[in-house]
Amino acid sequence: MSDLRFVRELGAEFERLERAGASGSGRRRLVSSGAVVTGRIAMVVAVGVPVAIVGVAVALLGISRHGRGEGSAASVGAPAGLALSGGNCRVPARTAPHAPPMTAGPDGLIRAASGRVSGIPWELRQTPATALPGSIAHGRLILGGVQYGLCSRQVVPVPFGLVNAGSHAIVYGYVATGGPTYRITVSAGNTTLLTSVANLFFFIHALPRPACDYRALTITATSTPVSGMPPDITRALDDDPIQLTTRIQFGACRPHALVTAVSEQGSSQGRSPNAPLATTTAQVRLRPPSGSSSRANGWVFELAHAGLRGINLLAFGLTPGRYGIWLVGPHGEPTALGADTVKHDDILKSFDLPADFRGSQVVVAAEGGDHKPGTIVLRGTLR
Repeated sequence: MSDLRFVRELGAEFERLERAGASGSGRRRLVSSGAVVTGRIAMVVAVGVPVAIVGVAVALLGISRHGRGEGSAASVGAPAGLALSGGNCRVPARTAPHAPPMTAGPDGLIRAASGRVSGIPWELRQTPATALPGSIAHGRLILGGVQYGLCSRQVVPVPFGLVNAGSHAIVYGYVATGGPTYRITVSAGNTTLLTSVANLFFFIHALPRPACDYRALTITATSTPVSGMPPDITRALDDDPIQLTTRIQFGACRPHALVTAVSEQGSSQGRSPNAPLATTTAQVRLRPPSGSSSRANGWVFELAHAGLRGINLLAFGLTPGRYGIWLVGPHGEPTALGADTVKHDDILKSFDLPADFRGSQVVVAAEGGDHKPGTIVLRGTLR
């Protein structure tokens, strides 16, 4: 079976359905006020059509060594920091599959997000029909009417730039390796200047002091807790978070310009940002029992990670009401996995599996007693 990369889009979709029980498009806000980007996984599932869920976060830039505590440093005299061209922008960005058609401006870019930082208007422009984060890397930041580049001249996991914008420095950048949602921490020496969450890789913030006061900055991107996965797998992943760090030393500082980066160093710790969170070992169709008039259907994705097993369950076409999800053994012994209240017509939930689950049925049933399912609506067997 192929690997199933449940990146943050799927996790967010699980959370959205669990909170609201609703379908429809949503909107996500970037880390700076006023920056809005739409985003939602479109799941189209019909009777007899297989389900494919694909993660869209693709790494354009690789870290030269993935590992615990390993990294890569810029060579002496090599150009560092961000620029309008060169560096990673020499590498073609990967085309995003099934990207909606968008009309680019005269610069060949589209507006991805905008807002104000320290009272200064900004706009992020990126390449259309290109997978994140490559579309950002090949784009531009317009800050106060001035263009700033996003081409990283060294291979570091969190490329960033420091702009001398007056009484408050502006720091901006992105997570180059793809992967999940990250918590961004900006620090100067041992002093933490700010923390935020970068929902779509990009971040922009004002710092407490003018840019010329900072001789070096360190930015660390740490993966936020995993969502949309079975509990045991979630805990295992959260015990090994991704931590990506870039440190830049600065030189010449001119007004309304990027502070010159004289050296930079990157490192990574924890699990690989682009490794699958889990591997799909089976996809099982959920069907109504023989003779049932139910129009419900669904799928169970059997997942494995580090010896742990679980399932993600998708059921649709259900009548609103309270449902139990059960694991019924080969000899009819039921084990309650959980329950859900359906407000519209779908269930999207994750559950752990016991060691001896082979040959058992996953059952979606109207809520019955404490020790057995009620009327069965959907079922499928784990082989």
